[in-house]
Amino acid sequence: MRMLLKRSLALLVSIVLVFSLFLSVFPQQARAQDTIKIVGNWQDAGNWNFDSSNIVLSETSTPGLYYGEYTFKTGGSYEFKAVINGSIWCTGAPKVADNNTNIPLNVTDGQTVKFWFFKNSQLVIDSTHFPNGPDSLVGQNSFKFVGVNNEWNPNDGKYQFIRVPDATYTYLYDNSYNDFSIPYGFKIIIGGFGNLSWAWNGAKEGSVVKFKEGGDNIDLKEFKESNDNLLKTKFFLDILNGWLFTEKDLTNIQPVDFANNGSVIGGTSVHLTWTPYTPNANPLSAKLYYKIIDVSNDSELVSLTDYSTIHKIDIPREWIGKTIKIIANAKIGEITGPNVEFTLNIVDLPQNLIVEAANYITYNSIDETFLNLAQGDTVQNITSNFAVVTSYVYNVVYEGNSYPLTFNIDWESSNSSVLTINGSTVVVTRPTQGDLQVELRARARFGAISADGQKIFTLTVKKFLLGVDGGIPVTFNVTVPDYTPDNDNIYIAGDFKTDKLPKWDPVGIKLIKVGDKKYSITMYLPPNVTIEYKYTRGSWSKVEKDAFGNEISNRVLQINNQAVTKNDVVEAFADLGAVKQGLPTVNLVINVPQQTVIDTGDGGRVIKAEGGAISVPNTKNTVLIDIRSALNAIILK
Repeated sequence: MRMLLKRSLALLVSIVLVFSLFLSVFPQQARAQDTIKIVGNWQDAGNWNFDSSNIVLSETSTPGLYYGEYTFKTGGSYEFKAVINGSIWCTGAPKVADNNTNIPLNVTDGQTVKFWFFKNSQLVIDSTHFPNGPDSLVGQNSFKFVGVNNEWNPNDGKYQFIRVPDATYTYLYDNSYNDFSIPYGFKIIIGGFGNLSWAWNGAKEGSVVKFKEGGDNIDLKEFKESNDNLLKTKFFLDILNGWLFTEKDLTNIQPVDFANNGSVIGGTSVHLTWTPYTPNANPLSAKLYYKIIDVSNDSELVSLTDYSTIHKIDIPREWIGKTIKIIANAKIGEITGPNVEFTLNIVDLPQNLIVEAANYITYNSIDETFLNLAQGDTVQNITSNFAVVTSYVYNVVYEGNSYPLTFNIDWESSNSSVLTINGSTVVVTRPTQGDLQVELRARARFGAISADGQKIFTLTVKKFLLGVDGGIPVTFNVTVPDYTPDNDNIYIAGDFKTDKLPKWDPVGIKLIKVGDKKYSITMYLPPNVTIEYKYTRGSWSKVEKDAFGNEISNRVLQINNQAVTKNDVVEAFADLGAVKQGLPTVNLVINVPQQTVIDTGDGGRVIKAEGGAISVPNTKNTVLIDIRSALNAIILK
């Protein structure tokens, strides 16, 4: 649906010349939550109009699952779909007919129908076909493969998923010991409805799997053996998250930071990595858990721990000499995968080797690539906060084995008031008096062992400029009314055509007091722009007005390529009242005969009126006041 917006331009002319432009700045609102509606061919369902439907499904305590009910006053045959935000139309099973993918409803007078909608799977079901909601997705009406062994019958009872015990929304098909062909790929549907099953399905969309209406057969290499038959593994279908995944996803855990001989240095940390194996349109995610066993006596050194919260496994030096077993598993949705085990020997290294490695890293590895400067910055031109590398993996070779050790990179600043180090972030506070050189020093460290010296970078931090580096200097001088409280701050708010400055913030930029009722500020703005601005005393309720207390238009200033000084006078403030008493405002629109307007030929016009001719500039809309004349106001365009 398109909305046509009409814009109108109103020009008001008064005895007191006032042209007001009101600019309202609204904060950006957070994105609204998804709106899910049942849309169908009856009035309360909008007669296929999303905006007109009043059957709204609410998200349950289970994120991604929506629910709602509707009572039909009049029985009959109806059709519907679930719609997300008016744009994504979703179906389920069964469909109405071969060429109609709406869902049918046959109801009696006063019958209440329940609806369940799985947003991530784009699947809607209703109580006329599934009386117990998701619990009815079992048996003949469970999810099933079609296309396996080139069999496409929705009612044959073959290749059906079963709900995983202790799971609510996850189903399993175990193909570990089968050797089924998939000559044309496969789909996943809800079985039991014959030819009317073909609407919602698991399908291929590009190179990923998505649950939707229609789509291509799933024919991806990740689901095939080397002979192109269906992958011999367990398939899991998670309708809550919209995932199809396999046991390969659950076991795709890999260790890193281990030595080539299965050893690790005491006092270091090791890491686990997990990457999805199955391609999904909804990003597949897993949580990793681990525990550590002492192999010598089968005792538990570390109980089951959520790796996803700490992202590392610490190996204390007290374990040197032990052989340990890390037992890890992945949990995807409701499914916890089998254990994956890694056996490691905890060893020590001579201290001199670690010192040599720290020195090598400090003097040879650490370079300017360890400084992740802001875009456009260089070591000779620092203007913004930046990041530094705080760890570095280095392989220490000992007795023919290579041990990947993670060294910390410690940073310090020669002037912490200008360059402040906060973890991996360097906070830049630019000097106000001029450019300043600051040393940033780095040293590699492993545990308590550090390099003998430091790598030094000399950075030039540029003088603070309010606005754009390299911009045009624009100085604003303003004089405020005598009644302005001496302790009040004066601010300038506007659109300065750069994201380096706040936009229409009444407390965004404070001016400096330079004399009695006089304030000033210099900004550096982009060239060749037109800016708009106003002065405030800290809020829009204290914005500047004209002397009579009326609203004024935004101040406008053209910035070219040369420095600008703008001298302004604030006549009054909104909360302090007018400084002059004015006459009542009268808005006049007067039509004058064309013959009364004479073009002088020199860029001006003359209006003939009682009391004589009045010269009018031809460059702008003009209001004329002449108390000698019976003509009070004229508008020229």
